Amino acid sequence: MAIYGINISFFFCQATNSRINNATAVLRGLIFKIVQQQPSLIIHIRYDGSSEYENVWSALLRAFTNILEDPHLQSTYLIMDALDECTTDFGRLLRLLVKQSSAYSHVKWIVSSRNRPSIKSDLNGPTQIKLLELNEGTVGCCWLIHTAQVKRVGEKERVQPQNTGCCVQHCLTSKANGTFLW
Repeated sequence: MAIYGINISFFFCQATNSRINNATAVLRGLIFKIVQQQPSLIIHIRYDGSSEYENVWSALLRAFTNILEDPHLQSTYLIMDALDECTTDFGRLLRLLVKQSSAYSHVKWIVSSRNRPSIKSDLNGPTQIKLLELNEGTVGCCWLIHTAQVKRVGEKERVQPQNTGCCVQHCLTSKANGTFLW
């Protein structure tokens, strides 16, 4: 979605889905969204005579880098949700983040992830990525506000019986594992 000369490209990883739990899928998805907003950038992903035996990751990485280096690329936000759920080639993706995060001033990365030591140690180096942590107190406070709002709407609209709301709340809380739920 391009908004006033800004590209917003996003990808949501999900460990249980092999189509969206790997580094290649992330890169492919980010490229697709950028090119969808700025079609002129498609020239970077067309066949350029490189080796026919080049693997997909290398080809996508080359195209991605060329897109980010294109002088016509608008300001771009790259959003990646659930980095920790990238189960295949996770290290490759993390190295890409570390390298690319400080390479281009017109490109900003927004990445969410569960707290994982390897992510924290790799991103604490000389990158432009800032780690924001939600501790359980913050998450709990946000959850209480969310719960109060849901309850208030439910009472006002009279849509759900009391026990259904409690059951849904219990399920969501138990599966959140200390992460923030909207």
